[in-house]
Amino acid sequence: MALAQTPPKPKMLAWRVTLAYTVAVIGDALKLFFNFFIFTAPVFVGLATKSYLEAEGWSSWVGNIAGLVTGSAGAALEIGIPAIGAAIQFFGIIMAIVIGGVGWALLLIIVGTHLLASKNLLKALLGLGASIIPFLNLFPTLTPTVWLVVRDMRKEDHEARKRWEKEQETTRSAPLPREVQRVLAGNPI
Repeated sequence: MALAQTPPKPKMLAWRVTLAYTVAVIGDALKLFFNFFIFTAPVFVGLATKSYLEAEGWSSWVGNIAGLVTGSAGAALEIGIPAIGAAIQFFGIIMAIVIGGVGWALLLIIVGTHLLASKNLLKALLGLGASIIPFLNLFPTLTPTVWLVVRDMRKEDHEARKRWEKEQETTRSAPLPREVQRVLAGNPI
């Protein structure tokens, strides 16, 4: 049996783990923003109006008032005309589903085929399903799934490292053949 000289490489390097968590957290935050788009859209419109006016040189109080007026008008429009509110919410739900799908595609690229390993496949499919099904996608699904997959992969890496160390220790502590012992003792064969 050949002895492995180097320890086994980890399946996921630290930069990939960091990138996967970053994509998952941003994806979950964007999904939450768009799932509640009926509430967040007027706020977003108000903030965009305020920022635009201040960037154009208007004073901050003009930007604040204009932002408040446009945000309030958007909210009143959503409440006053139910079809507009429904259309905005529909757009938000569709965007949340698209962001969930894009997030999963990015995670598949970042994590690689380890995401589809037999141990992780069920977790990944449950997370993907919850991420693209309306009302279930209200909950963060990307981040917990990434956490579970990374935890399992690190556990596998730890077990592989322990097996390698045990193999190293067993090989080092094995007695030398008699011929080698004689040569080392100064008695030629």
